Amino acid sequence: MIKDDVAILIPSLNPRENIIDIVKGLKESNFNNIFFVDDGSKEETKKNFRTVEEKYGVKIIVHEVNKGKGISLKDGIKYIRDNTDLKGIVTMDSDGQHLIKDVEKVVKKMNEKDVIFGVRDFDKDDVPFRSKFGNKFSAWYLKIVSGKKIKDTQTGLRGIPRKYFDMSVETEGARYEYEMNVLMEWCKDKNCNIVSVPIETVYEENNVSYFNPLLDSIRIYKDFFKNVISSIVCAILDILLFWLFLNVFKILNVFWSNIASRIISGVFDFGINKFWVFKNGGNEQGKKEFTKYVILFIVQMLVNTVIIDLLSKVFLSYIILIKIIVNTIIYFSNYFIKKRFIFK
Repeated sequence: MIKDDVAILIPSLNPRENIIDIVKGLKESNFNNIFFVDDGSKEETKKNFRTVEEKYGVKIIVHEVNKGKGISLKDGIKYIRDNTDLKGIVTMDSDGQHLIKDVEKVVKKMNEKDVIFGVRDFDKDDVPFRSKFGNKFSAWYLKIVSGKKIKDTQTGLRGIPRKYFDMSVETEGARYEYEMNVLMEWCKDKNCNIVSVPIETVYEENNVSYFNPLLDSIRIYKDFFKNVISSIVCAILDILLFWLFLNVFKILNVFWSNIASRIISGVFDFGINKFWVFKNGGNEQGKKEFTKYVILFIVQMLVNTVIIDLLSKVFLSYIILIKIIVNTIIYFSNYFIKKRFIFK
């Protein structure tokens, strides 16, 4: 794509004066379609928006109150979709971490069918540990749940063709979790190819981050954390039933006690995953999910039971501990299987 076909979209909260230099650089590089989203900024920082609006003709989309980066991006994309015939959007951050030359790299790679990611090198020595760890984890998470390998999942420098405007606007997420959510949606689309373009890794010394490591991480990986909680509940139910059948009722041996406890906890596990963790609905979809879940459940139940039964012949006095260890391994692998193949 050429520059005149592309909008530059910059969500911003309480911008510093550096946005004036950013816009100046974009204009000098012949980027003429520049859009900011003022996400409820303080009055004392709004002068920077007014400067770029009056001096460079930048369009400012205003949120009276702070709504989050996700809403800002979606509102910006929606405005450009509904009010222009531009063929693509490049999103970038307002903190100075994206260089003009890197924006140009992304635009040169843009076309009508691919999403372009400006990816940073997190293996450098000067990269802060929090950034390095966060990106490594999110890249690993994306690889496991989607099968797609992207080196920098958290980059804010992204080229989006018009083909994906609707999908981008409809994706859930109000804050930082939106960027991971929409990446997941693109990964689901078999016709969507995500192209990586290497860019500079820049960290501003005086940069203020609005990312909350705890709350925003929970939002980003909420399905994963919900699965951890549901798995713990199901595991406790499974072990409690196993203990009751084996030691209180005393009517079943180790093999059949495990089968009975797994069946009961498995029914509960399917329900909590379908309606709470992954929130999938629909009768036809539900039938397919149930069929795949039953196959997975039977295979894992038999493997689980055989292992526990064999170990019980040698370590019977430690049978509850053995079941806990075996269940832990199975429940951990379950999330990624269910995410990719059952409740996808």
